[in-house]
Amino acid sequence: MKINRFHYKKSQFSKNTGASITIPGETYTIRELLIRHTNGLEPMVTKSPIWQENATHDDLDLQKTHSLDLTERDEIKQQQKSIIDSIHSQQNEKTKQLEQKVQEQAKNSLKNEEANQEQKKHSDKISD
Repeated sequence: MKINRFHYKKSQFSKNTGASITIPGETYTIRELLIRHTNGLEPMVTKSPIWQENATHDDLDLQKTHSLDLTERDEIKQQQKSIIDSIHSQQNEKTKQLEQKVQEQAKNSLKNEEANQEQKKHSDKISD
């Protein structure tokens, strides 16, 4: 049996009564979509991906955070805050170490400079 449009009843379909979310002038015809696809151009209808370095299966999917309840969001916020705090403390320790190293190098260069000046004075006295 061949099925055509006369076999369908109006009650089988629903009418869209919501507001249209399309943007005028930003549509592609099927021909344009195919041409863009064959040329290797994306149709600009996809979401941009979020890439994470060294991601594991235990990591949080950042694109699904909107579906979490408030308690889960607060827990994630606290976890991320503790990670950030630990990174800041590591950075502070490294900066302190670098500052100490720079101060030691400055002291050593001053000592070397003073020693060179004393040697120069001593050699000037001997030559006179």
